[in-house]
Amino acid sequence: MRNEPPHTSAFARLLPGRAGRVAILVAGAAGIVGFCRLSQTHAPGAGPSAEVAGSLRESSRAAGAPPATGNRGADRARAALAAAHPEWARALADLSAIADPAERIAHAEALITSLAGTDVPDAITFFRESAIDGVGKEIATGLLRRLTTFHPQSAAAYAESLPPGEERTEALQTVATVWADTDAARAAEWVKTWDAGVGQDEGLIKIAYETAPKDAVGAIDLVADLPPSEERNAVVDHAAAQWATAQPREAAEWAAQLPKGAVRDQVLARILVEWAVEDPAMAAAVAVSQLPPGRLMDDTVISIVQRWTQTDPVGAGKWIEQFPEGPLKQTAMENFTQLRDHKF
Repeated sequence: MRNEPPHTSAFARLLPGRAGRVAILVAGAAGIVGFCRLSQTHAPGAGPSAEVAGSLRESSRAAGAPPATGNRGADRARAALAAAHPEWARALADLSAIADPAERIAHAEALITSLAGTDVPDAITFFRESAIDGVGKEIATGLLRRLTTFHPQSAAAYAESLPPGEERTEALQTVATVWADTDAARAAEWVKTWDAGVGQDEGLIKIAYETAPKDAVGAIDLVADLPPSEERNAVVDHAAAQWATAQPREAAEWAAQLPKGAVRDQVLARILVEWAVEDPAMAAAVAVSQLPPGRLMDDTVISIVQRWTQTDPVGAGKWIEQFPEGPLKQTAMENFTQLRDHKF
């Protein structure tokens, strides 16, 4: 018989595999309290008893919990959580012993699901502060995502309650991204209330990515007023392509009516490149009539030439011949000739 850790219960040893043991270790808490129970296990300010403290030290050693931080209040709160839920420490230790990444992920997901009936904010705090090789943080993030799916306001409140720093910013971004999948408008309203310096622009960009497949116009509107950046340009490109793939003509007509500016030009250019797959002649006509002269128009024209040559090289060649002499005509002809010769 395989030697089991001394902290594994007899009932857990009867179950097949590590997943069964993980499920048993957390089952006691899973159905007893509500999803977001916020009551305290210990009286405020009270530390664990000597008996509990001894049990806590044993559980901490088994789980590889980090040493005291020096913050008496934080250490006391963590100690109270570990003493109230020793099964969490044992489950974390069990997961950390799994070497195979895929197996570890599978068991971590099972643990996250089984914790749905516990006090999720407390569980997130415990696993986030008891990380072993990143396992605890993975579980904490999974729990936060699950909490956001079912109770986004509670998840938002939890993320906001964290002390300023990288972990708080990561938690805010996680909640914003998951919340956007079910209610992008409310998620965006919440992100706009964040204090400066906590990634408000990044949060809106993440929401825009989640929104784009269902509402390309809404996604672009979310980031249209953000300062220009590679990240903002990328999400605008992504949203425009999503719409153009399905309805290129409608998308181009909408984009052409936008107020003049960099966002309008970028959106229109991306749509025209997609439209060129279906109707390169029309996409070409709109490109030269609606885009301002410059690098963006040149790049768009070359992309249209490349797509047009694949389906109608004769038509593409005739269009290029109409260009005025200059670098754009030369580059377009070089691309056309190379693709035509390769194709035929």
